[in-house]
Amino acid sequence: MQLLRLADVPLADRDRVFYYSPGRALLVLSLLLASAAALILVSWSKQNWLGYYVAGVILLCVLI
Repeated sequence: MQLLRLADVPLADRDRVFYYSPGRALLVLSLLLASAAALILVSWSKQNWLGYYVAGVILLCVLI
């Protein structure tokens, strides 16, 4: 298996090129960070530990 940069890939008219959208990745990242922040704020106001745990899992998944 050989990995090529996009500039090195030979293209024909019928070939398909698949790539990840950076805008969609940024949108998903911002939604995950906002949900983690909301969980932390709600857990802090209600003195509940479960929200901290779920927010920590979300942040860990974002880092991975």
